[in-house]
Amino acid sequence: MNMKNTINKEYSRDVNNLLQEKHRNLKFLIAASPHVILMRRGHDDEGPEGLFTLKSSSQLNGSLSHTVAFEDRGDATNFCYLLQSSFEDLGDFSAEIVPLPVKELSEAIRSHTMKVIVVKKGKLKLYAGQPLADAEMALRTLIEQE
Repeated sequence: MNMKNTINKEYSRDVNNLLQEKHRNLKFLIAASPHVILMRRGHDDEGPEGLFTLKSSSQLNGSLSHTVAFEDRGDATNFCYLLQSSFEDLGDFSAEIVPLPVKELSEAIRSHTMKVIVVKKGKLKLYAGQPLADAEMALRTLIEQE
């Protein structure tokens, strides 16, 4: 009986630690006010638009789409430049940085309507002339590590 109480106390402590860590992570995510990339085709807001998402396929997650958000506006800007240079031959493509409202982000995560990967500052190494496929592969690696 004493052993059972000890195991229950350890289990409760582990569960409480996990809940506290998840709460801290959610608070960090909300405080970070991440930036997402809004992509648009067409001129004068008439064409289709949507957030940049990345489809990942892994044996653990199955095939999922993740909205990519950036903790750092500078990283988001660099990714925008990469997207624009990759799609410049379309002529009517644009990409811009928009903050993801904290309330919308937390509601989407809680309701499981949106999978989001928040790229921490400096985690995605980008350089001029980099192929978009290389950046996408690096993003998929970050998703797998999540």
